[in-house]
Amino acid sequence: MAASNGLAYNNILVFLNGTPQAETITPHVQQLAVHTGAAVTLLRVVEPPPMRLTLNPRDTSITQRSRDPAHFGDAAERLSELAEPLREQGVEVSEELIWGAAHTALPMAARQLNADLVAFTSTGGAGLAEALFGQNDGPLM
Repeated sequence: MAASNGLAYNNILVFLNGTPQAETITPHVQQLAVHTGAAVTLLRVVEPPPMRLTLNPRDTSITQRSRDPAHFGDAAERLSELAEPLREQGVEVSEELIWGAAHTALPMAARQLNADLVAFTSTGGAGLAEALFGQNDGPLM
């Protein structure tokens, strides 16, 4: 649906990393979706914990990365909470949880969901250290 201001979006993908700073984008996306008639997909990528190896020669096991249901549960609950105000404004909202690395999962999701616009914020702060050591939006910048 085209808006009177000339913007035409069908699907806005909102990348959320679980931080309060990332969630500050949602009111802006809500306003844009209401004015353009776009559907919104809230996306949370849950990154696996780092693999841990032991140096004990007696212990030959490798601790596997586990898909802890608790991580998904909290993330799913928060996505639902964030979706509610959009739904109250008549915005069509879907919620997606993906297990993986954000810098690969976000572009893949944008293509699969035919996103016209990808919206996210930067948490700022540590810059290169975040990109290299674990803040999941750093490599996206």
